[in-house]
Amino acid sequence: RWSPYDGLAPALISGAPAASAFFAVKDGAKRAVAGLQLGKAETTVLAVACANVAYWGIKNPSEVLKVRRQAGVASDTAGAAVEIWRAEGVAGFYSSAGPNYAYSTPVDVVKFLLYEQLKASLA
Repeated sequence: RWSPYDGLAPALISGAPAASAFFAVKDGAKRAVAGLQLGKAETTVLAVACANVAYWGIKNPSEVLKVRRQAGVASDTAGAAVEIWRAEGVAGFYSSAGPNYAYSTPVDVVKFLLYEQLKASLA
């Protein structure tokens, strides 16, 4: 029996670690490039781009499992993971990493640029 919540558990489980990695890398990248004397916007763009690599490195496998479950390709998450591993190896868990990164990075860059601007205007 299909449910719109199929495959959601792995996505929920990976959400906190992926978000934690995002912010840890973003903050670390900002510190790392501080000596380059980039502007705030350039620093934010670079930091978010780096952070999304870490985020999708953790999050993408669960997204692949979620999509396959919701598309009805697999009837259970563990079975989907085994099938991906057997058929495609580790690369199968990252089959959508490029498109996910390409979509999310510009969106996140804009989000954080707006956040930085709002934060500065309220200070």
